[in-house]
Amino acid sequence: MSSTTSELNKYFIKCLGDSLVDSSDVNEKPLCVKVKMPEEKKLRVYLYNSGNPPGGRPLGEYKIVLNVGQSYGCRGNFDYSDGYIVLLIGYIEAHDVFVFWDATRHKDFAFNKNLQVKAATVLTALANELSYQNRKTDNGTEIVIAAKSENLKLAIRKRIDLMVEQMIEG
Repeated sequence: MSSTTSELNKYFIKCLGDSLVDSSDVNEKPLCVKVKMPEEKKLRVYLYNSGNPPGGRPLGEYKIVLNVGQSYGCRGNFDYSDGYIVLLIGYIEAHDVFVFWDATRHKDFAFNKNLQVKAATVLTALANELSYQNRKTDNGTEIVIAAKSENLKLAIRKRIDLMVEQMIEG
């Protein structure tokens, strides 16, 4: 079962708990939030349902379908304006797991591009605070992070730390 944008965003906000300072309208994508972790950060969250539909991906993978409002045949990009950090996240309801892809590795992407995560990465997140997977992209290797909802804030901090490390390394 797929959740609506509103349902996904409300659940994400709930999982942020008392870290949430402010948020945009939960009916819109992307969701913009201000959080204290411990310093205040502005996050632009592109949140998608993640699943393993029959006839879609192999049994050992979950996917999201990436679209930022562009039309068929048009390319898409994330909005980094106004000092926001972009987070690209899938939510797997069946396991209550959030999956973070590296938004900086996905630029000028096709309409309804698929991004995958291995089922083993998702299942490992059930037994650990965070789970990691290296994944090749057209723009280099990304580190995918998976975390149960109770570890959402930790996963956000790790995703941001990895982006900063990447910028420093050039």
